[in-house]
Amino acid sequence: MARAAKVAKTALGISPIPYLATFDPSCGAIANNCYSKSVQRAAVEAFIAYHDNVGYFPSYEIVTQSDNKIVWEEDLRYIKSEFLEYLMAYALSALLSDELLAEHPEISVKSVDMKVLNMFSDLGLDGFFRTYFKAAEEVEDARVALIKARENVRTARDKARNVVAEANEMVQLSRAEVEALLNERERLVEEKNQLYVEKSKLEMERTKIPVSGRLEPTISKTGR
Repeated sequence: MARAAKVAKTALGISPIPYLATFDPSCGAIANNCYSKSVQRAAVEAFIAYHDNVGYFPSYEIVTQSDNKIVWEEDLRYIKSEFLEYLMAYALSALLSDELLAEHPEISVKSVDMKVLNMFSDLGLDGFFRTYFKAAEEVEDARVALIKARENVRTARDKARNVVAEANEMVQLSRAEVEALLNERERLVEEKNQLYVEKSKLEMERTKIPVSGRLEPTISKTGR
């Protein structure tokens, strides 16, 4: 677990939900809420400074710096579900890798922009932002095209590696076959030399004259 914790990437955030009450008699919930959020934010920043695999997602800042009409319910304590959906989509689009975003288009930057546009439509401000969202859509399309191009390059690179590996394997097999043929040639040459030696010995045995014997002249019956 400790080893996995050092490798895993973690995102931290601060809850934007404010205090309703406090046990501190010296000040009210508003002051304690500000103090608590400030301490948490400072603690998170200090923790991130010592951990390379930890980051911060500014959910607290996004909520508190946005229009109350868009963010909060009427009680000003709970966040509207529409804004929560936008916040989660924004977080995922910012934190996930391009490969995961390509597998889940429902959480892409384009979907985040559409959620924002829907919220602004309710306020009658969609016309002002449509130009921006059109440009953002073009950027998103270019980003998706870039992801696909990277995937194609990766696929081509993998295929090229496989071809090279197969070629190397064939070269190794060819070398082994050549070595086997050379060994067989040497064996045949050696066997031929041995056969030649045996043949020479046999021929010498046939023509060999015994030392103890002597050739007698042959006399014809009709001669003298």
